[in-house]
Amino acid sequence: MRIAALLTALPALALTLASAAGAETSRAAPFELMRSLEALQNQAAEGNAAAYAARPKLIALIAERFQAADPAVWREPRNVRAAITYVLNGGQPAMLRKLADLNVFPKQDEKLVKGALAYAEGREDDAKVYLGDLDAQSWPPSLGGQLALVQSTLAMGNDRHKAIVLLDLARLLMPGTLVEDVALRREIITYAEAGDIDKFLSLSEQYARRFRRSVYADNFMQGFAASVAKLASPVDPQTLRRLEGLVALLGPDEQRSVYLSIAQISAIRGNVTMTRFAAEHALPLCREGSIDLARAKLYRAAALIVTDDYDSGLAALDGIAKVELPERDGQLRRAVIGLARELREWPQATEPAATAHGKPGVGDQAATSQPSTSQPANSATTISLAQKQIADVDLLLKRGAP
Repeated sequence: MRIAALLTALPALALTLASAAGAETSRAAPFELMRSLEALQNQAAEGNAAAYAARPKLIALIAERFQAADPAVWREPRNVRAAITYVLNGGQPAMLRKLADLNVFPKQDEKLVKGALAYAEGREDDAKVYLGDLDAQSWPPSLGGQLALVQSTLAMGNDRHKAIVLLDLARLLMPGTLVEDVALRREIITYAEAGDIDKFLSLSEQYARRFRRSVYADNFMQGFAASVAKLASPVDPQTLRRLEGLVALLGPDEQRSVYLSIAQISAIRGNVTMTRFAAEHALPLCREGSIDLARAKLYRAAALIVTDDYDSGLAALDGIAKVELPERDGQLRRAVIGLARELREWPQATEPAATAHGKPGVGDQAATSQPSTSQPANSATTISLAQKQIADVDLLLKRGAP
């Protein structure tokens, strides 16, 4: 109980340390102040929202302490490395610029100081020159982990393999910290973009098990959903089972959110298998009468109308025709209805031909055409029409993006 209470109080304690005006805090060495920031960040990775909220103020206050420090302080390697770690953590680069101008830091840290400053100031080419060949394992883990994370970012554009090796190193140097949280999320997206489904799913499962309560978990779930929706169709049954088991590690609200995101993005991309899979898993997680339930039904209908279950999809669309959906889902519904009209005659009373802005909706031209009233279009026609409508709604959503 005592340990739990201390952990709960840590954000306030760290903030007090940095903001107190007393002589004791003024004498705190830079490396001691950085320990407070790192402790705060690690609490955020464990799900402490108060720690996350306190972080920006603590970063600003540490900058003040660093700027006010006696120049002689920076002859101590631990303090110089604390300043470098601070900047690589997202802190203000002004302190490092002052250090570079003073030139009082140990000679062995020169490339590290100049490289971190270049990175913080957006001078990527200079950062690569100074930091590219440094061995992150040569420094204390708190700095080495941050350095490996930055090096991976610099390498990602032209050497994906090197970037992944560096992300692995960052995780190895700082397990259970915010550095590992960030590195793991970046690595998951990198493997997804590379098409390595096995590594993508394995690391996603690691994240779900280790950092589900992180304040940054929403970022993971959004990226995960987008990556799943981009998997090549058709997705094999084994992959679907792994996805189901992975999402089951999350809480009910998180599961619903992930499945709805996967279904929405998959519907827009025309991934029928994944749309139907995600929508059908979302349905039992939605409350009766909720907007989320209507969204799940919409996504399922979007998948069904381009299969032999056209009539079931049509009935589902009819059931949510009057539900007030979020703007983007409303646009998707109009696109799906337009596609349904092209595949088979659509009841005119279900959806007005104009959008809320009085302009023709997606697929309105098809309402004046002469589709078959008895049989759905053949397979080739269905795919062609579906691709056209998906392209239309994708463009529509991009135009409507904030």
